[in-house]
Amino acid sequence: MYYISSSPPLVNNLFPSPVWKHQTDKIDNRRLEKVILEKEKKNPVVRREENNIGGYQSSDIDIEDEEEFKCIYDYIKECMEVILLSTNYKLNLSTIFRRVWVNVNPKGDSNKEHIHCGHYTPDCHWSGIYYVKTHANCGDIRFHNPIPDSLIVDHSSFLKDSSSLDSISLDPFEGTLLIFPSWVRHSVDQNKSEYDRISISFDIELGK
Repeated sequence: MYYISSSPPLVNNLFPSPVWKHQTDKIDNRRLEKVILEKEKKNPVVRREENNIGGYQSSDIDIEDEEEFKCIYDYIKECMEVILLSTNYKLNLSTIFRRVWVNVNPKGDSNKEHIHCGHYTPDCHWSGIYYVKTHANCGDIRFHNPIPDSLIVDHSSFLKDSSSLDSISLDPFEGTLLIFPSWVRHSVDQNKSEYDRISISFDIELGK
């Protein structure tokens, strides 16, 4: 007897952790790199938050009004419009950049597992990163399983892929924008290359 031949089981993904990804070649990353390195020289502020292991983080930048970063502002806003329309959000919400900063991570630097909401930027809803300059082995971004009870039993030897493991890493390709809910735990692997990994991070609050 076949019970499900005409109506196979349906799956409900009850607690998904979406990570939106887009890559563009319309931004002059070499120009951005030059601007960021000049900012590091003129404003040598190092944000030594508890998740950082080395590296430079700038003070907050005004991504909308600083002309050099306006392209990133427009790019993120455009992607956020798609995200909000594609998910269960009300119409005509505004996206408010609560915190934007640049990162320069030389060889050996990394970031421990952390989240953004409730600590660094208490009211943020979405966070993300844009990669200005990357090289092979410069440190993947790693997203961690938000459901701790799912790790009680080890399924790894039975799986075809790593979809249910402790963490999943994504390669940091230059020109890539990642946007994810601010509650998603993430870390950055150690930069094992001889080159800097340069990126722009941000936290967004939704408004009516």
